[in-house]
Amino acid sequence: MVTIDDSRWPLVLARFQGTGTPTEMNQFYTKFEAWLAKQEKFALVIQRNDAEAAEESGKRSPEAKQMRKEGMAWTKAHKPQISQYCAGVAMVPDSAKLVRLWAPMVATVTRSMYGCPGKVFDSTDEAEGWAAKKLGLSASANAAPMSFKHVVLKQQVMLGLSGLLAAVGAALGLVPYYLIYLVSLRLFGPVDNFDSQYIWQLAWLAVGAVVGKGVCNGLSTHLSHIAAYTILYDLRIELARKLGNLPLGYFTNRTTGEVKKIIHEDVEQLEQGLAHLIPDVVAGVTVPLLAGLLLLLVDWRMTLATLASAAIAVGFFGFMMTRFDMSAYNALLARMNGVIIQYINGMKVIKAFTRTDFSFAQLQDVVEEMRQVYVRTTRITALPMAMMLTLMRSAAITVVPVGIALYLADSLSMPTFVLFVVMGIGFNRPIMAVLFHGLTGFYQINSASKRITEVFSQPDLAESENLKQPQGNNISFQDVAFSYGDTQVLNNISFTAAAGSVTALVG
Repeated sequence: MVTIDDSRWPLVLARFQGTGTPTEMNQFYTKFEAWLAKQEKFALVIQRNDAEAAEESGKRSPEAKQMRKEGMAWTKAHKPQISQYCAGVAMVPDSAKLVRLWAPMVATVTRSMYGCPGKVFDSTDEAEGWAAKKLGLSASANAAPMSFKHVVLKQQVMLGLSGLLAAVGAALGLVPYYLIYLVSLRLFGPVDNFDSQYIWQLAWLAVGAVVGKGVCNGLSTHLSHIAAYTILYDLRIELARKLGNLPLGYFTNRTTGEVKKIIHEDVEQLEQGLAHLIPDVVAGVTVPLLAGLLLLLVDWRMTLATLASAAIAVGFFGFMMTRFDMSAYNALLARMNGVIIQYINGMKVIKAFTRTDFSFAQLQDVVEEMRQVYVRTTRITALPMAMMLTLMRSAAITVVPVGIALYLADSLSMPTFVLFVVMGIGFNRPIMAVLFHGLTGFYQINSASKRITEVFSQPDLAESENLKQPQGNNISFQDVAFSYGDTQVLNNISFTAAAGSVTALVG
């Protein structure tokens, strides 16, 4: 499959999934001719997915060999125009192995085939930045800005499939409960209606539903973990690249522990959110909705009794969440990490200058502050947590008393009572998963993404757009100004460090 995006002209992005069909390649060449017809400079970024498989297929497939032959002929015919208007071709394979193999030869091959510069990259953002520079554009103005959302959306297909499979698995999980209801209709009905063959058919359907649920849930979790760990990898690579482009002033107001927490802990906690959030939330929403509709069609009174325990438990959960300040907790955790790392890294200096008591006191204070947070939170939430867990364990707590009362009043049949008791046993579990994994995961993603986005939003170290060839060996500063945020440090400093001399900078 070939996808072309020229909406950011003169920067063009082409994505190749595999080798592409003859029709898709002809469409690509038609687009290329349209770009040449504009008679304007442009740069091409080619992203190759499944590149290794495509190369192997190209070696064996006669169709792929024919397409390559036709492509070479087309390139040869249009080389004069390409060399005139194409400022550069950036290749981005999805394989680290191909990056290493292509790196030494892409520049030579691209120059030979297209008559323009070429280079291979392991990141689309790097490739777009290089292409923008070839066009004389600002990379930040033309390239897609890096953000947390940008990295996550790369895995939207995988996450979507995970959610779909989780929904199917949740629906299949309700089938055995409904089949038990059908069995109870025969068991508590007239003896003449009992059919053992029918009961066995329902039993096998239940087994199939359970197996199907397990397969769907397993695939859903598998896909969500693949997507989550890919996102974690991409985020750490992009954060490392971003930190390398930031000015030194960014690090003066931040401890090593704070930076480490963003790259390691903030990114790591996304795994719990992303890998479990989608399957758990989808299942937690699907099961109550489908089960609630099914039960409502059977008996609205018992349905309200089934929902009562969940509603009360959600109220207790909301009370607990209002008593816990997660933002303050994360800020304190980052401060504690910074103090611990500085204490360990500076141990030699602390020992040398006999500052052990002072430094340990700082560490002790922040650890004690964290302990107080845990103690205070536990005291406030212990009783509501116990009440919530008791109600969430089973909706039967409210279903059984109401059901017995209605049954004794001859207002409820035994099969219907059995259905609600069986459904009530597991009705609240997916809701509990949403509350614990869903909301907690959402908060983890939200709080971590804010700190990650704060790094991505920092301006890079300014570089001149008009590079000049150095003349001579002197180093000259002319009207240099510098500040840490709003604090001005240098103001219009000018001096020359002459070649062969020693210049001392004091301050």
